[in-house]
Amino acid sequence: MSSPLLDVQDASGLAPLRHRSDRALQILFDHLSSEHTYPQRLLEAMRYAVEGGKRFRAMLVYGAAKAMSQSHPAPVDEQALDQVACSVELIHAYSLVHDDLPAMDDDDLRRGKPSCHKQYDEITAILAGDALQSLAFECLTKKNDLPDQQQIQLIALLARAIGGGGMVGGQFDDCYLPTRTSNPTVEELTDIHRMKSGALMRAATCMGGIVGGAVGEQIDLLAAYADCVGLAFQLHDDVLDSENDNNAARDMANYVHYHGTAGARAMAQQWQKESMTHLAVLSRQADILSQLAQFTVARTV
Repeated sequence: MSSPLLDVQDASGLAPLRHRSDRALQILFDHLSSEHTYPQRLLEAMRYAVEGGKRFRAMLVYGAAKAMSQSHPAPVDEQALDQVACSVELIHAYSLVHDDLPAMDDDDLRRGKPSCHKQYDEITAILAGDALQSLAFECLTKKNDLPDQQQIQLIALLARAIGGGGMVGGQFDDCYLPTRTSNPTVEELTDIHRMKSGALMRAATCMGGIVGGAVGEQIDLLAAYADCVGLAFQLHDDVLDSENDNNAARDMANYVHYHGTAGARAMAQQWQKESMTHLAVLSRQADILSQLAQFTVARTV
């Protein structure tokens, strides 16, 4: 279960974390396959949906835990950390499977290969997405050395991030905003992205921090960092789409539409710099989070 090799990640030393999350997911799906409890075609579609990707959210988990290592010298529960990394990647994969469906964005390709509903069929894709979501929460309930209260906190964080006030709500607004207005404001666009994609990045960062021992203001700083990184990520996505002409066939409102390519790129860089101010207060051990923030505006895909 490999992710595409990205020069920025390799050069910055993030590749080992990407490989670690790939390995954790591989072990998870191999175990499910050996249990023979899932219909084979369903499990194949789930594995297919998870394959590839940057593993950006998993790396946020690992990076946040590392950032807490100085102020919380107790050993990090590495098993719990892998479980959290798997859970956020499973949720991300589920959201992409549903996002690509004809009823939503109707995309035929994902990560350079046919979308799940094209590789299999719509029913299989819908149910594979559902199963990925439930498996994410199952991962968070597996045995580890975390206190029960901490595990409950992780589950609550993820559930809140992906529900109506987060990822699902953002997707809803993204789908129905064109029916309400032909010219959405930048504020409306930003709200959608904070919910649709930013909420899961925020949850991943805070969850990793909690496994690393973060409490109180530390969690708030991690959340503020993730909010900035999420917006930088989306702005840079719009820049890449514009440069690659990915939106030529659609009348799609995005940041480039409002600010132009150069303006959107400058805004992405500004949000990236803003994220670093939160890291400066948080910890001197935030090198991974710093690299991830830089990656958001340096990547080419």
